[in-house]
Amino acid sequence: LKGAVQLYSLKDDLRQLIATLGPGDILGEKILLEDKPYLHHFFAITVAASEIIQFDPKDLPQIETIFPDFKMRLLSAVTDRLNKANEFIRILQSSDTALRVTGYIKYFLDYNGLLLGPDTVFTAGEIASVIQLQEGEVLEVLKVLVESRALMEEEGKFKVIHLDVIEHRLKKAA
Repeated sequence: LKGAVQLYSLKDDLRQLIATLGPGDILGEKILLEDKPYLHHFFAITVAASEIIQFDPKDLPQIETIFPDFKMRLLSAVTDRLNKANEFIRILQSSDTALRVTGYIKYFLDYNGLLLGPDTVFTAGEIASVIQLQEGEVLEVLKVLVESRALMEEEGKFKVIHLDVIEHRLKKAA
């Protein structure tokens, strides 16, 4: 209802930012639609004074009474996530190595995705395993991005420092 919450995943004792949620955002739409357990390990930290509603799927009729537009918000959240998944599939299907690498990085930074958060460092090998390329191919693209000042490299680990440079390269490749 109010404020901001950062959602994190905890895997192998590593905390990774998944998303930053604000007023009107919906989390857990999958369980509302399927009414099945969703086995992920998340935790949330409020980053501003916040009011949050937690409810069980059986409470949906009561929630709709309080928030008449809730079904439209839910549908919008599902549609948004589907569009993001389709964009990611398009990136992965590209035969252009540079587009796949830069698209992967931008996709996960734009959407605070499951693998990369804005403060996450990554290696060429990690990206290569996800987008199914050879590590050397990914490393070549990452080095070009370092030269263009989009990424910073330290001891084989990379971090995005200028997302706008990555966006510009993607527009040229598209």
